[in-house]
Amino acid sequence: MYDSDYYMLPTPEGGRTNLGTVSLDANELVFAGDGSLTLHLAHVPPTDADARKNWLPAPEGQFALLLRAYVPSEGILDGSYVLPDVERVRG
Repeated sequence: MYDSDYYMLPTPEGGRTNLGTVSLDANELVFAGDGSLTLHLAHVPPTDADARKNWLPAPEGQFALLLRAYVPSEGILDGSYVLPDVERVRG
């Protein structure tokens, strides 16, 4: 998660600047019964406790969402893996 100028947030709430790295163990995330994972990217934290565990603090305005694949799988390298859609939910 980066701000509109592609800088990481200097002091996000709770200190979380990303999901899925050594700074956050995957077992801290809440997966749905079907194995899917919903991430919440918002300036204001979700009120639901499980959603808050999957929350990535966003700047108040525009931001950029990037995926870094340091050891990419073949699907990422050859373009056959399709990233899931990002859905904007208002309210």
